[in-house]
Amino acid sequence: MSDGYIVNSYLLGQLDKNYSEEINENNQISGMQLLTLAYDTLMEAKKIINVRYVWLECEDTEKLLNFYKTFGFEEIENFTSVNNLKVLIMKLKK
Repeated sequence: MSDGYIVNSYLLGQLDKNYSEEINENNQISGMQLLTLAYDTLMEAKKIINVRYVWLECEDTEKLLNFYKTFGFEEIENFTSVNNLKVLIMKLKK
């Protein structure tokens, strides 16, 4: 048995940037648009499965951490995942 906490939550999978030259301006989507789309989808799912939090893991880079914090995620200080990644969490709005 674990000594940790159990939090019923969603895990937001990996977001990544496509650097392919085949992507043109008409097909581009910003990271903020992608994150908003994921968030909106989670809010729809929340109507069926009432979960209060969403969390994610990311590399320990200032740019990534600031990106997610700007969206509303909070870093879990002094904690690194088993994958050696930073963990961030956000409470879903009602």
